[in-house]
Amino acid sequence: MLQEKRKLLIRTLPILLLGLFLFILYIFFCVGFDKIIEALREVDLNIFVLALLFTLLDTFFFTVTWHYLMQALSLTIKFRQAFTYVLIGIFVDILIPAESVSGELSKIYLIGKNGQQVGKVTASLVVQRILGMILTTISLVGGVLIYLLTEGTLPTIITYLTAIVGSLTGFFLALILMFC
Repeated sequence: MLQEKRKLLIRTLPILLLGLFLFILYIFFCVGFDKIIEALREVDLNIFVLALLFTLLDTFFFTVTWHYLMQALSLTIKFRQAFTYVLIGIFVDILIPAESVSGELSKIYLIGKNGQQVGKVTASLVVQRILGMILTTISLVGGVLIYLLTEGTLPTIITYLTAIVGSLTGFFLALILMFC
C-alpha cells in the first residue's frame, strides 16, 4: 500500500510542480504580481474571512446532506471520504464549467471506483440537487416577498426576473420529479 502511494506521488508531483510553474509564469507575464498585491491590499479582511467561513460551512453542510442521503441508501462511505469527493467535485467544476455536471460525474466515478453501486450514488446526487433547487427557489421567492413587504416597491425588472426564474425552476423541478 505504501509502495503504491509512493509511486502515485512520484508520478503526480512533477505534473503538479509543472502546473504551479506555468501558473506563476502566467501571473508574471499576463497579470503582474504588483496588480495582485494591489488588489489584495484593497480587500476588507473581515468580509474576506467571513466569506471564507461561510464557504467552508456551505461545503460542510453540503457534504453532511450528501453523506446522510448515501447512508439512507445503504452506501457505506466515511464522512472524510465524502468531504474529499465534494472538494474534488468543486475543483472539477472549476476546471470544466458545466453547471456542476462534471463535478457530479467525478463523484460518481470516484465512488464507483471504490466498489459502491453507481445507481445509488447517482440517486443520492439527484435527490440532493432536487432539495437544493427547492431551497434555492423558496429562498429567492421568500427574499423578494420579504423585501416587498418591508420596502413596498421593487424595480419591475427584478420582479419579472424573479417570476421567470421561480417559474422555470418550478417547471424543471416538476419535470425532474416526474422522471424520478
